[in-house]
Amino acid sequence: MPALEQNYLRKKFSYWIFQKILKGLWHDIRFRITLLISLIALVVSFSRDDNIFKRRDLEKEKANLERRLLRDSLELQAIRDTLAALERNDPFLLEKYAREKYNMKKEGETVYKFVEKEKK
Repeated sequence: MPALEQNYLRKKFSYWIFQKILKGLWHDIRFRITLLISLIALVVSFSRDDNIFKRRDLEKEKANLERRLLRDSLELQAIRDTLAALERNDPFLLEKYAREKYNMKKEGETVYKFVEKEKK
């Protein structure tokens, strides 16, 4: 028997077996009940407001907000540290702050400002 014909018969036999099993299952009441419950559960899980996709999106948003909260709390702590140092009248920090924020300079100094080009 040629390989091509043998392969065709094997596929046809497999399909026939699948049909017999499916027909046998369809007449079984437990299969029908299980199928019905599965379909109902599937429809309910996708039709509710808190379905799987919305939950996944909310979890991503929660993770982003937690990262943002951490970043902002670190930035707030840095600002508080700077404020505490400024309140202690730290001369180095006062000079640095005056130079950066108010473009101040000492007598006889020449200040060079570098302007970054916009990225395209």
